[in-house]
Amino acid sequence: WRADRGGEGLFVAPQKFAVACGGGSVAGWAPCGEAMSTSLLEQASLLDRYPLKVTIPGTQIATGALHVTRHTEYVISIDDCGRAYSPRLRRFKNFRWLHDALRRLQLACPLPELPAAKAFGRFEESFVEQRRLRLEEYLKALLLLPSVIEDNTIWSFLDTDTATLAVPRFLCRPSDAMQISERLKQLKLVVQGDEIFRLCNSAVTTDLTSFVRAEAAAEIQLTNSRFQDDTKMRLQNRLLLCSVVRLLLKHDRAELARQGLLEAGLFGALLALLCRATSDAESLGASPVGGNAASAISAATAKEARELHQKVSASAQDCLQSMIERSRGAALLHFCQQDGGLTGLRKLTETETLHIVAARLLWHGLQHDGVVVALTGAAAGGLQLLGHLMGSPDLKARLLASLSIGCVAAHREALEASGKKECLDRIALVGLPAALDAEETEAVRRAVAAVTESTA
Repeated sequence: WRADRGGEGLFVAPQKFAVACGGGSVAGWAPCGEAMSTSLLEQASLLDRYPLKVTIPGTQIATGALHVTRHTEYVISIDDCGRAYSPRLRRFKNFRWLHDALRRLQLACPLPELPAAKAFGRFEESFVEQRRLRLEEYLKALLLLPSVIEDNTIWSFLDTDTATLAVPRFLCRPSDAMQISERLKQLKLVVQGDEIFRLCNSAVTTDLTSFVRAEAAAEIQLTNSRFQDDTKMRLQNRLLLCSVVRLLLKHDRAELARQGLLEAGLFGALLALLCRATSDAESLGASPVGGNAASAISAATAKEARELHQKVSASAQDCLQSMIERSRGAALLHFCQQDGGLTGLRKLTETETLHIVAARLLWHGLQHDGVVVALTGAAAGGLQLLGHLMGSPDLKARLLASLSIGCVAAHREALEASGKKECLDRIALVGLPAALDAEETEAVRRAVAAVTESTA
């Protein structure tokens, strides 16, 4: 390959080399003495896995207007996640225009080498075939470069619509909060439109899950001077990210995407983001405000930030609920089996305001028989978790936990007879909260009685 920077050619080893990344391999290249950064390798891996395929399956000889001159046209095929464009016909001079335009941009990455021009013998069959192969490799190499993806030049050359470039640009998004916001907005338009098929692949579902997981791990420092720009934008991006995920989870034609998100571990990532947002909101409520200390923040800033954290928390809860309802409890089962058991749900019980969330997720997850068995496993600790929720100050959490234990007891394969009796005794010992009115009390008694009768 030859890397062109500002007109200066840097020779790179002519052969491709494979770089292991994310369990797969990526055909790549590197400038002399330089290694590609981890983030660039990860982005290249995602772009390589994303099903946007550009090939040059054939050529044709065309003549000029007066039938005096002739030239070779290369037939470009574009398959965008299963939706094919009509063939694009490009001459070699069009490829040269593309290469020169990209070189003038002085991109941060080296460009692959464009095949050299040839004055004589350019219509020979062997030469045309060799050039076709090299031009195809050239296009494929360009579409693995984030800097090229970010620019409009390659998309103008291919003559694609905006929906085609939205997802690749999201996959190789920069770290700047403003640009991330733009990428998320474009992705949201894809989900809202008739383009959902572009997100039903492992590259997108893996990246969305990693994005949520990274946001859950990231700490946002809050100061008066920075809240109005980068910090506020980052919190708004979290909310926008949740809205994209929620739309995807609820879309009627996104079954493949939902399955991919489940397998990628989105449930656990959303739980972590929920805990982060709730903790940050509560810490702002307890933090000192005002005063002259440099670390202090104004009451107005704290209030605005707390409201954004609370919105992220509510949106994450909605996403979790959608995952369980759409999968009929399979999302919770997968989480219990693959993501460290019930550790994430136990963390919810450390925060009183999240008791109801844990109880609701468990209650809806019990519609899957596998969840019932998973909760009662020897090392699972599901009954202890439900027992903890039965002592919650939250009335709704206590009721859902009681009914959940009753359902576990009613399940034929979950517990032995002694275990069923222990569950029912636990419900009886808790008693009904005094805050219930007469009708609510009677409704709960009927529900518990129905569960008890089914275990007889």
